[in-house]
Amino acid sequence: MYKLLTNAERVLMEELMRIRKIEIARPLILAAGALETRNAVADRIQDKGLNSAGQPMRTQAARQQGAYSARHGHDRLRRNLQIGRVDYTFTGRMMENWSVMVRTNGNVALGFRDAQEAEKAAELADYHGPAFDPTPAEIELSTDLIAKKTAELVR
Repeated sequence: MYKLLTNAERVLMEELMRIRKIEIARPLILAAGALETRNAVADRIQDKGLNSAGQPMRTQAARQQGAYSARHGHDRLRRNLQIGRVDYTFTGRMMENWSVMVRTNGNVALGFRDAQEAEKAAELADYHGPAFDPTPAEIELSTDLIAKKTAELVR
């Protein structure tokens, strides 16, 4: 009778430990990926004034001051705010309120913590088109980061 000696049990235990590391780190890795996407979307809106389709967001008013209606442009200038692009930053509350939310089950979502700010964003989406929907390139930033962090765990 032959006896086969193998390290299969040790290898299996090592692989199970790697899987367990990923399970434990999952909420943090997903949150980091979501934050990457959140920041990319915020940069697109605030720095470029573009909606999710890549279109410049501008007023539809007949009288304009920069990218805004004459009245709102005037109000922005009084606050020393730029008027060359719509950036969804007048008081700053809406952009500050849009954040990564980690659910109790470990899943992650981007959204508004306050219903009033979510409603404001919905009204702006009706006017300018969706802006808070991540583009495929912004989602790819997130998936790349998640893949990188996961790979680092299993090394």
